[in-house]
Amino acid sequence: MENVDPKLSKSILAYCLAHSVVNALWITRRWGRGNAARLAAIGVGLPALAEVWFTSLDKILRHRMEPRVLGVPLAIPLLLFNAIFGSVAATEPTLTRLRLDERKKRSLLAPSTALVATSLDLVMDCFGLDQGLWEWNLDGPYAAEIEGDNGRNGIPFLNFFGWIFLVAVVVLLCQSLTQTEEAEDTQRPRGQSGVERLSVAMLLPYYLVSVIWAIKERRPRYLLYSVVFPATLAAALWNE
Repeated sequence: MENVDPKLSKSILAYCLAHSVVNALWITRRWGRGNAARLAAIGVGLPALAEVWFTSLDKILRHRMEPRVLGVPLAIPLLLFNAIFGSVAATEPTLTRLRLDERKKRSLLAPSTALVATSLDLVMDCFGLDQGLWEWNLDGPYAAEIEGDNGRNGIPFLNFFGWIFLVAVVVLLCQSLTQTEEAEDTQRPRGQSGVERLSVAMLLPYYLVSVIWAIKERRPRYLLYSVVFPATLAAALWNE
């Protein structure tokens, strides 16, 4: 099967790279260079390993964007890195609005971030499947009316379980690596920096292209399924 238009692949990769730079800047500002390097390695490396498992070992997923390494487009681990840390940047100020103590906010961050990031994929994966950016080698019950280029229908629930597990693990590792810095930070009020807000704002294009697709294809229910994502971004961007 043919790959997608090379111009589209390059555009997606370029945007993911730009967003990754912004995320690298905000985690460096937040946790320092040493921690930022480790967090970036985890945030890109674990998604890359998961994608290699799905594409090259289990062979249940096939990507059609380029360039690819071991079957995984370079853009995909970067996209996941951006979805995770952009969602962290959006979820933290949203939890702050709930006026919880620091211990509760810390314990809720990983599952809440996993929920936010996965809600994005509830519509984004439908868009990608319909546009031929990737295809599943088995039928799935979610979005079963959407047929991939290989004739398989829908998205397996394994995809969303994978998102929840991967995001939660990355955030928990992030918390473990930065617990000393976080403990020192609890006594100081900390508002969102400009680069942190930019990280959140740069999540919007991933969502908006999917919104346009859902409206054009008359599939608004996927926007309802993913409502947690825009609601969290709105709460974060308009947080005072």
